[in-house]
Amino acid sequence: MKITVPTMLNLLEDYDRKELLTALKSLGADEVFFAQCNASSEMQRYCDTLQKSIPFFRENGIEPCIWMTTLSFLPNKSYTPVITYEGEPSAAALNCPLDDAFLRDYCNFIRIAARTGVKKIVLDDDLRLHLPGTKLSCFCPAHMKLYADLLSEEVDAETMRRNLFDSAPNRYRKAWMDGVQLALEHAAGTIRTAVDEIDPAIEVLLCCGPSLFGGDGSDPIKLGHILRGRHPLSLRTIGAPYWQICHLGRNMLSALDFARHQAYELTKQGVTAIAEGDVYPRPRAYTSSALLEIFHTVCLADGNFGRMMKYGLDYTSSLQYEPGYIAADQRNKSLYSQIEAIFNGKKSWGLHLVEPFDRISHTHTVSRTPEMEVCVSPAREFANTMSIPLVFEPGTPNLIFGENARNLDVRLLQNGAVLDLPAALILMQEKQLDLGIISYSEAQFDENAEQATNCGNVSNREIYLDQNGEKVGLSGDPGVMKLYLKGSAELLSRFILKGCSFPAAFRYQNADGQRFLIYNFNAKKALATWGAVQGYCRQNQLFRAVEWMMNRRCPASCLGNPDLYTMVKQNETGIAVGLWNYFEDAIQQPVICLGESYRKLTCVNCEGVLEADPTADGGRRVVLNRPLSAYSFCFILAEK
Repeated sequence: MKITVPTMLNLLEDYDRKELLTALKSLGADEVFFAQCNASSEMQRYCDTLQKSIPFFRENGIEPCIWMTTLSFLPNKSYTPVITYEGEPSAAALNCPLDDAFLRDYCNFIRIAARTGVKKIVLDDDLRLHLPGTKLSCFCPAHMKLYADLLSEEVDAETMRRNLFDSAPNRYRKAWMDGVQLALEHAAGTIRTAVDEIDPAIEVLLCCGPSLFGGDGSDPIKLGHILRGRHPLSLRTIGAPYWQICHLGRNMLSALDFARHQAYELTKQGVTAIAEGDVYPRPRAYTSSALLEIFHTVCLADGNFGRMMKYGLDYTSSLQYEPGYIAADQRNKSLYSQIEAIFNGKKSWGLHLVEPFDRISHTHTVSRTPEMEVCVSPAREFANTMSIPLVFEPGTPNLIFGENARNLDVRLLQNGAVLDLPAALILMQEKQLDLGIISYSEAQFDENAEQATNCGNVSNREIYLDQNGEKVGLSGDPGVMKLYLKGSAELLSRFILKGCSFPAAFRYQNADGQRFLIYNFNAKKALATWGAVQGYCRQNQLFRAVEWMMNRRCPASCLGNPDLYTMVKQNETGIAVGLWNYFEDAIQQPVICLGESYRKLTCVNCEGVLEADPTADGGRRVVLNRPLSAYSFCFILAEK
């Protein structure tokens, strides 16, 4: 995996070029992005400085590029802003991509960048209409006219709102989605034309935002092809260490799996995926080097990233101000090639995440904050808390939550599925599947019963029938319904909520041989309910059900450790396992249970022994002989 390091264009005048070169080489970079975030009267001077420095960097094996913001580049001008469905300018502070006055002025700056002689201009991830938490857009006059043209009818904002939010998929939703894409294509085409006027050989690289992967109908590959020029298509994915600090999801692990999902889909279509190793806002006091190193090593093990942007410099200060990112890179550098070697050429194992990037075309609800819907995924967060890997290629038991069940290819279900209740009801209603549920209705509670608190008052609890009746307290209702199950459904646990009893989890095999683990909760609500998801009993229940679906042991597991991120890859001769401890406590003696018999063990960043597993007849396990400390990682390769 190749490395790009970003820094600021204006700091090029302050940096000693030789010191900067040393820092870039230390991080293993062959490319540097000089970022120009906003319009400046001094941009011409900054670009002149870069132009004079280009030969120096190229002679020393570093390709310099210019990185520019797009729709937020000229924030203080009176251009048409992106307008929300409520008729107000979006909090994203973006200019509408249909505003030709903005594009004209923006392209003047693009031409300045192109004249420097760089071979690549990078567009930041603000070539989009939505940011996390901002409201659905755009409803400016130009977009409203575009929707009318697409619909072949006059349409007002109220009609668009009503049909977007109150209906199943319809032509108004399609017009909105097409309008989002066409507006971005208009901007992309205008930018490409401006670059071609200076030098058609320049590559324009798009950094993708979250909404380009399922938020609003925009298509990153189509946009990338418009922008790229004569070069093979590369796209920077989204999802980075700083998501932890910005609270985009429960922690960085969900962002990692979002980025990995993008990389898988892009690679499948012949696109080079670039990882976003961003530690904004920097320095380490805000986003630690430990998070960046976890991110880097996961991307290496994943294998679908051709390049990574590694933010090893605190680019608002001097090169000497924050040495910690480079120091962490140096400590781990010897591991990078070993990680790639043991995972390369093997196929990933885990739950198959059913979360298609085109799901907004099929869902019966459209979020008023559409980008947040793709940033925060209950399925990704559930898998992370369970320490079970996610994979993005079909062939293993599926993880399907909520509206992702719509438009499902039911052939996938021959591999089994883990469902939350909304997904199960969709499959029953739309696919007429037998899931072992005879009937369902709204839950009725005893309102006089003692209420739970955030301390987990035991009046609300889950009783795990499959684990010796273990009781786990709950902070509230995770979204249960009253269910009547078939006699052949195997009840695994029960909820006791406000004095009433409900099935909590059950497994069921129907007449078609499809096997299901079904939770009587709404996954999104359950993740916000203490005790409903994160816990040892839920983890054991899940792994046992997955083994039942597969009729064999899981290839590898390491249970009982909160926020342990795992990756498992295997081939005919061996299995590679990665452990990343994303928790404050050390794992005192990690134990990796293996599904097959192996004879040879290779350890990377750890030491351990391969021995018989006393809990499984003929099974093997790896026992590591030293703790896995907080925010550290290790890897094993077991061979037959």
